Amino acid sequence: MGKDSVPLDDALEDPALAALMARLPQQGLRIDLVRSMASRPAHEREVVLLRDIEERTVDDIASTLDLTREAVKGRLQRARR
Repeated sequence: MGKDSVPLDDALEDPALAALMARLPQQGLRIDLVRSMASRPAHEREVVLLRDIEERTVDDIASTLDLTREAVKGRLQRARR
């Protein structure tokens, strides 16, 4: 595990990440993705899950989280690095 890695058991304590893992087809991919997502701050993880997993629009996410479109886009960009 890298310096930013999170143990899988810890990552799966987050219900959203546990649901994400259940949806992905390949075990190795699931583990890597869940660990990566768990290492992100909660505010970044939230926008990625809403956008990429729930397939919500940037405008919808902004409205839901009471953010500007630019803030949502910035969080998405930082989270995907």
